[in-house]
Amino acid sequence: MIIPVDSDRRLAGWCAVWSTLRPDRARTVDEVRYEESLDCATSYWIAVDVAGRPAIAARLYDSRWTDTADAPELEVAAAPSHLGRLDAVIDRAADAARQWTKDAVRVACRDCRADRGLRDMLRRRGFELVETDTEAVLPIDHVRTWDPVPPNGVRVTSLQDEPGLRASAHRCFEMSDADEPGVGETARRPFEEWAREFQSPWATWGDCLVAASDDEVVGWASLERFAGTPGVAWNGFTGTHPAHRGKGIASVLKHRIVDLARRHGIHELRTENEQTNLAMRRINEKLGYVPYVDNERWQLPL
Repeated sequence: MIIPVDSDRRLAGWCAVWSTLRPDRARTVDEVRYEESLDCATSYWIAVDVAGRPAIAARLYDSRWTDTADAPELEVAAAPSHLGRLDAVIDRAADAARQWTKDAVRVACRDCRADRGLRDMLRRRGFELVETDTEAVLPIDHVRTWDPVPPNGVRVTSLQDEPGLRASAHRCFEMSDADEPGVGETARRPFEEWAREFQSPWATWGDCLVAASDDEVVGWASLERFAGTPGVAWNGFTGTHPAHRGKGIASVLKHRIVDLARRHGIHELRTENEQTNLAMRRINEKLGYVPYVDNERWQLPL
């Protein structure tokens, strides 16, 4: 049976199931509700077995930062013994996508080695692989330091220390994100909406580092810390203004993110890179990041 999550009490249960099945991506109710407020539409379900025990937690969301024609994405956390119940969850997600007037649905396959059964099901149902990225892990104690130096005239600061740079940081973020490899976010974000992500349960302006030349931001990196995974943080999107690439700015920022994580008491950093983004993958390897799992996105026309 599939139970829709339609109250805070049920959402608390959904978070408990999700965090049990995916402890590496554990989420609190506050984080999930805030994340929901950033999207156009979101639906949650819990699938239970014949004894009424939770077996799957699923979330379908339509990001307001993707093109309106893009597919909403389904994320699932499932016990391996209950993969057979995913067919019904995918059917429910496809129905919801149609109600949102979408003509496709996408499924995130996290850790494609562990989710082999899910991959086989998606392939059988006619889904096509549209993106692969690699998740990498960096134990803070194993960082390879080489102390990269910013280019002449460029300083590294936070958007908490220099709030006057936030508008320029938004422009830099938009320009560097626009040509990032992959099928992720494509729509431009108004400043006020973009800024909401950095006043969230998992990020602050102090966790947003920028490289700036005078009043122009030329590079960006952020740190994300989730309450459900204490001691573990994510190096979120890192980007360089297209006109300033090849100067070592991304290396400097990623190195400073490690320092920031250490000050927060983080013992492990994680990040994700689309597999064709070779430049960023080389920087991560130099820092000491170790590839951990490959994640995939599969899509089905409706």
